[in-house]
Amino acid sequence: MDQRKPVLLYGATGYTGEGIANFLLKAGIRPVLAGRNRQKLEALGKQLALEYEVLDIHDFEQARRMLGGYGVLLNSAGPIDHTSARLLDACMHTGTHYLDVPPEIKVYDYLLSRNQEAHDAGIMVMPGIGLDMVPADCLALLVKERLPDASALHVAYKIERSMSRGTMRSAQLAFGAGVFARGQ
Repeated sequence: MDQRKPVLLYGATGYTGEGIANFLLKAGIRPVLAGRNRQKLEALGKQLALEYEVLDIHDFEQARRMLGGYGVLLNSAGPIDHTSARLLDACMHTGTHYLDVPPEIKVYDYLLSRNQEAHDAGIMVMPGIGLDMVPADCLALLVKERLPDASALHVAYKIERSMSRGTMRSAQLAFGAGVFARGQ
């Protein structure tokens, strides 16, 4: 029987990470919180009555040892572009499934380029599990069903609330990269 803990939530002390931790708790899942800052992790761990672990993703051996104890890594530490490669490498060595939250298309492409390696390692890699891309995909499907002769659909987002620090950093990286298009 697998003795690994179910979920390690990296980036737990950020805006998105804390929201995910609360959501998981409501769903009956007790993640172990992880991140760089011991004091923030300890405070959040006490607040939510959850375990925590400090993880330096630049220390591959530490990451590998830690991730070996978990079935799933949920990465919410944005910009994901700065964390995904190191965490994915450790996940492949430990057989830990990798999920991340933000819709960073550059990261989608990178992770797709490593799909065969992940398959060979026996892990699932699922980027962008947050809701940012899901509404656009649902809208595209609805338009296709209702307007089967339509030849194009352009979707834009308007942000009506303030962004978290991690979201702002991710957005700044994307702004400099130009327009991203998905589709056939």
